[in-house]
Amino acid sequence: MADAPTQVEGDPRLVRSFVASCVLVGALLSVLSMVRHHTFHSAVYDVGIFHQVLWNTAHGMPFASSISHMNYLGDHFSPSFGLLAPLEWLPRTIDLLLIAQAFAVSLTAWNLYRLARRHLSPRGAWLVGLGTLLCPQLYCPTLADLHPEPFMAVALAYALLALDEASFVRAGLWLVLVLGGKEDAGLLLCPFGVVLALDGRTRRFGVGVAALSVTYMIVVVGVVMPRFRPPAAPDAPWLYLGRFAHLGGSPLEIVVNTLRHPIHALVVSTTQRRLATIAALLVPFAFAPLRSWRTLAIVPFAGAHYLSGRTAEFTFPFHYLVPAIPILVWAAIDGAPKTLEKWPRLTGVLVLASGVLSIGWRFDPAPLTPRPNQAAIAAAIRVVPDGEPVCVENWFGAALSARRDVDFCVLWEWGRDRYRYYGWPENSNARWQVFDLADTSREYPALAPRLEALRGAGATVVFDQDRVVVLRVTDEVLARAPVTLAPPPSPEFAP
Repeated sequence: MADAPTQVEGDPRLVRSFVASCVLVGALLSVLSMVRHHTFHSAVYDVGIFHQVLWNTAHGMPFASSISHMNYLGDHFSPSFGLLAPLEWLPRTIDLLLIAQAFAVSLTAWNLYRLARRHLSPRGAWLVGLGTLLCPQLYCPTLADLHPEPFMAVALAYALLALDEASFVRAGLWLVLVLGGKEDAGLLLCPFGVVLALDGRTRRFGVGVAALSVTYMIVVVGVVMPRFRPPAAPDAPWLYLGRFAHLGGSPLEIVVNTLRHPIHALVVSTTQRRLATIAALLVPFAFAPLRSWRTLAIVPFAGAHYLSGRTAEFTFPFHYLVPAIPILVWAAIDGAPKTLEKWPRLTGVLVLASGVLSIGWRFDPAPLTPRPNQAAIAAAIRVVPDGEPVCVENWFGAALSARRDVDFCVLWEWGRDRYRYYGWPENSNARWQVFDLADTSREYPALAPRLEALRGAGATVVFDQDRVVVLRVTDEVLARAPVTLAPPPSPEFAP
């Protein structure tokens, strides 16, 4: 897989400093994530979704999700994520999940540092490890709630290290966990397998990885996931097709246009934020990945996200590119002798700049500052009995997601396409309904009219403080309340 190791032990002082850095980063991200959650800035999408999925899994309802209105495996195929379900038997589960995700960043960097020590000088390995630990694309997505991708990155980092040690069975087991992290993992592991197959020492293993990955992804996406989904509304266009509408009107047309006119596809998909994200991916490693052909392994995976019209899919504060980071670092280690090993001081400056960006971004005060009516939200949440069906809003709903039935009170603007695609109702029929009219995010334009409609129909007001209202409704109240439809979305909520 790689050249013979030139360094195994390294400088003990550098090793100790890197271990301390990993612990510090894990602790910092844990604290900031928990502060964000306890100030009601962690959202139903996605902390609430994964918390409920794991809670249901731990209570005998594997991957059930009322928030997603389907079994979660029909939305994203992430069976490996279910391994975290035992945390649901412990107190303060969301805190534990956020801590686990934070230290997933540290563990990913630690294992890639161990890999770098086998091939680079002590200082070169330390720079690669620190660049990984502070890489904005690995570090910053903990700001975006909770996702399987950081755990996929850990498993892939372990697999790369196992491969370098010629432990193919151990590497294969870790790669199986990566495949089970999300349905698009095959798009990453198939080209990775192809790159491995071009090396005589890993040819057979690489062919196996490539063949298994592409077969797995085709079967999962084409056969398995549709069985977990509800039927779409009649004549509804494919839910995710709109993200690539600038490239064509059908999946085949999108693929053909992209292959026939790749430069045009890149130009129409390029934005300043995406170019900045490319820089954020390469700067921590002094552009060393560009000096290795191994970087080609992440092109299909990263390219699919780059071509999407959804801005978040190729920006460093979000989670979509996180699984590709270990392979990017693997390529950086290969290219390091021609770059960061030659210019260690410049590399140190670039790593420092990346760290300033990552840490500064993560200290954004907005999601760490208590909401003005935080005490009222907390009191309202305590009013709702455990286990009772409840509807919520995005910014505080994660705190009520440890139950079988939870959904949005009214249509959520970010989910408008999904609601219309499946023909879901715009209003909840949950027995307990929690409204926060003090929020100014405009995510729920029909919220206030729906609250008044339920009140007018005779709903019981259980709590009313600082514009936070808890209603108890019955079937009769729901039947009398007029249906409240959301107005057309504003441009900020476009896909």
